[in-house]
Amino acid sequence: MSDPTPDRPARRAVQPSELPRTVLLAFAVGAALLIAALEFLVLRLVGVDRIDPWGFLVVVVVAAVGGGFLTRVLVPRIPVRGGSDTPPG
Repeated sequence: MSDPTPDRPARRAVQPSELPRTVLLAFAVGAALLIAALEFLVLRLVGVDRIDPWGFLVVVVVAAVGGGFLTRVLVPRIPVRGGSDTPPG
């Protein structure tokens, strides 16, 4: 890999998560479901009784992207017990 140039700064190294992938996936799915429920609640509060399939698709995509974003933002802040830094016992 070449040295970073002034017009292209070096990227930060991504820290590997100490949480298992299944936990990360469950967190992302839960966040996406919460976002979708909030979207439908807001739609209901503004008076939307029915949405067409395209509207449903928009809600699902926004919820999935939002859940993934929340996972990337919040998971590094979750303290992990029993990680490699802590002594056994």
